[in-house]
Amino acid sequence: MFVFLVDHMFKLNKEVKKEFLWLGFIGLVDFSLIQFIVGWGNWGLDIAIRDSYVVLSAMQIFFLLFLNICFFIYLLRVLLDKFKNQTANIILLIITGSLIYITSITVKFIGSIDQGWILYPSFSSSPVILKQKYTITATINLYVQLYEIVQLMVLSVIGVMIGRGLKRA
Repeated sequence: MFVFLVDHMFKLNKEVKKEFLWLGFIGLVDFSLIQFIVGWGNWGLDIAIRDSYVVLSAMQIFFLLFLNICFFIYLLRVLLDKFKNQTANIILLIITGSLIYITSITVKFIGSIDQGWILYPSFSSSPVILKQKYTITATINLYVQLYEIVQLMVLSVIGVMIGRGLKRA
């Protein structure tokens, strides 16, 4: 129904319609996963890491999962198609750029958890910063940073392949 309406309004070609169907299917799978993981009627996720408490709304969870699922599915599709489908290449480029932005914000947030705390003694002495490193957050931050490096490499390859595809056309 949605594809028919979009087709009727914009007269899209067959390739773009196929990509809309893929994105719609991924969105449906993502919505189903959120309902399965978070639960029906519970529209948020609470994460407690040591003394930090993070609450993610269902929309934030949906967006994070959607970008990650799209990244892997489109990366697999583009690799199997050997970068011949320019529409899929451009969608992967947009998804990867968005995911890099979200991942960099995540790295900054996780890094801020480990900043330590300040003791304020009497006014006659200066404050002392006590660093308390959490190994769990440092490990999570390392893996998220490695994931971001992979995303940057994929973004670079996609840019080159899109450029080669435009050169051929």
